[in-house]
Amino acid sequence: TTAAPTEPDPGSVRVPAEQSIVDQAGPSNPGALRDSGSITVEDEGAVIENVRVDGTITVEANNVTIRNCEVRGFSNVAVIRTVSGITGTRIEHCFIEALPGADGAGPNGGVQGGKDTYVGYTEIAGYADGIKAEAGSLYEHNYIHMYKPAGSEKHLDGIQGSGDSNYTIRNNVIDQPIADGGNSAIFVQPYNGQRDYAITNITIEGNYLRGGNFTVFLEGDGLLSDITLRNNLWARDGNRYGYARVTNCGAVDAASNLFKDDRSVVPGTC
Repeated sequence: TTAAPTEPDPGSVRVPAEQSIVDQAGPSNPGALRDSGSITVEDEGAVIENVRVDGTITVEANNVTIRNCEVRGFSNVAVIRTVSGITGTRIEHCFIEALPGADGAGPNGGVQGGKDTYVGYTEIAGYADGIKAEAGSLYEHNYIHMYKPAGSEKHLDGIQGSGDSNYTIRNNVIDQPIADGGNSAIFVQPYNGQRDYAITNITIEGNYLRGGNFTVFLEGDGLLSDITLRNNLWARDGNRYGYARVTNCGAVDAASNLFKDDRSVVPGTC
């Protein structure tokens, strides 16, 4: 069974469209799941389905599909990881939980690695970041709600894009309240941990967003270009400092970013 959805505070109850996203995220046929240990996929075009994994999945081949699954485990990288240079991973109708390690050691979260990746109709929970966004990828119809153990100082992002271009985040419910350690629902920056990169062609649309220090970060000044931020709904609660931090509004095509309760415009969204 999947983890129970985290209910918003009073005053921010989801509208039916958002609840539909939550309800559809996760295994499409839980009764078909069979227990498995960690899996390493080495065959191009392989399909991994109907598994309940106690551990991790590592993808080492192109065009691998992972569907109708539950994966719970600890990893220093991510619970489902596509290794560098591999493309075309497809993850759909899964439940992924990144568990803390011994003494609260923090993994890097749910899904990481691989260009041209698809993650859809999947519930992602646990410690650290839900998805590390990669070039050429599409993330849609997911329910992401990360959390951290008591005493941890690590901050959590629902979807984090660092140094990559050309991806789309649409029609997701991303619930990252500050009380659970949320830094942002969506965090976009041109820095990948080693150097700065110019980033472009990123679309964020049709999402329900809640929580964080700022709910959405679009950082990068002149290194950002062709960023689309439109038709998203914000909760009013759950954040610490504000709803959006955008360092270069000239790079952002923003429209119809509204509060859920009264459909007024969210300040800070350019």
